[in-house]
Amino acid sequence: MQKRKNIILLTIECLRKDFVSVYNYEEHNTPNLHKIARKSLIYDNFYSSSSWTPPSFYAIFTSNYPLMDEGRVSLNKYDITFTEILRKNGYYTIGLTTGGWLSKYFGFDKGFIKFYDGSSRKQAKSPHFKLKEFIKNSEILGEPVRYLYFYKKYYWHRGGYSDELNSRALEWLNNLSGKPFFLWIHYPETHEPYYPPRQMTIYRFNEIWRLNKKIMKDIGTRKRGALKLSPKEKEMLLNLYRSELKYVDEKIGDLMEKLDDIGYLNEDTYVFIMGDHGQQFLEHGDFGHGVYLYEELCNVPLLIYNENFKEKKERPFVSGIDIGPTILDIANIPYPESFLGTSIFTANSNREIILQEGRNKRNDFIIKGNNIYLDIRKYKIALIENSYKYIMTCAQDELYNLKKDPKEKNNLIDIETEIYISLSKRLKKCLKQIHKADLKQRIKRLKLREYEKDIKK
Repeated sequence: MQKRKNIILLTIECLRKDFVSVYNYEEHNTPNLHKIARKSLIYDNFYSSSSWTPPSFYAIFTSNYPLMDEGRVSLNKYDITFTEILRKNGYYTIGLTTGGWLSKYFGFDKGFIKFYDGSSRKQAKSPHFKLKEFIKNSEILGEPVRYLYFYKKYYWHRGGYSDELNSRALEWLNNLSGKPFFLWIHYPETHEPYYPPRQMTIYRFNEIWRLNKKIMKDIGTRKRGALKLSPKEKEMLLNLYRSELKYVDEKIGDLMEKLDDIGYLNEDTYVFIMGDHGQQFLEHGDFGHGVYLYEELCNVPLLIYNENFKEKKERPFVSGIDIGPTILDIANIPYPESFLGTSIFTANSNREIILQEGRNKRNDFIIKGNNIYLDIRKYKIALIENSYKYIMTCAQDELYNLKKDPKEKNNLIDIETEIYISLSKRLKKCLKQIHKADLKQRIKRLKLREYEKDIKK
């Protein structure tokens, strides 16, 4: 009988491809990823399915697109995820995040036997926790509290979130007793605001505090072009991001070393390392993520490590909806009809990629109970085919030749009209197929709900 494979998924918040030395040799702040790459398949054309964390992970776990099911991008009991399929097939499933969007509350513990999201529901209901949250979010009281919190982090850093996630993961892995496992860790430090510990930056705390106040001001509502940074401020912003990424790189290096020590880094273990989405640093007039579908936001790193692999650049176009099918492929488990992606190992090199977003500003989302919804009226949908990217929006459409214009500075929508018409037709055809799949799944969910109601009667 063939031995079951262990699978590890390490995701990094806001991971820019051009800040990782594997993809850009001018960068030197990710030596551990560089070392890991020597035994990895390195994907040049991997795209997150969206530019914000909930829709990106919704696509990863369900192999569905973010604007399906009326734009719901949290998980519920009717979703079919690759994690629950692994669990039903004998895998010990472990997930670790720092909460927020990726919490039990929004369903991201679905399919996990062990799940940690930084806080418990009991803790969240406690008066002490509620008081702390009120103070932190208060306009008057919150700023001094945040200042003291980041001041302490800067001067007396005693290990960050990633340290804690690694420790808990290793503790759970040590008690497995030979079962095949799936492990997911989401590293958060590269999300803004950026407050690296003192030993990892050349900047003084008050400089860092002032810049972060500036970049975070009105981040949820401001318009494109509203944030103005001097060249010195922009350089500092990029360097702070590099410092946070260097810290995450160190923690991934630590984890891999400890996994090797306990005998898990062998030919029976596959490690995926990827960004959930990227980050904008004013390339298109804005800072942050979650609104646009440009390359700096969606074309992110993906490494797949195995002891038997040799460093190899892979060129096929693949995306977030392909992660689940690929993991099930490694586990030798067929994936369900509801999955719209395919295994990366068998992906057609000439296939099209579809990206989706539903916001005009970062606050354009809706929370209903435990569900997060994109605003589908503010849709942005991109089709990448060959060297072109066509972005269909609720406002002005965009067209770019990624080969000639990789930074997407020249909108060709009024110049290359034949390409525009062709891609527009192709995207509409793809969307019809997605709508058909969406309708089929909605009917199944409706029947399940009706069945549950009948059982309760």
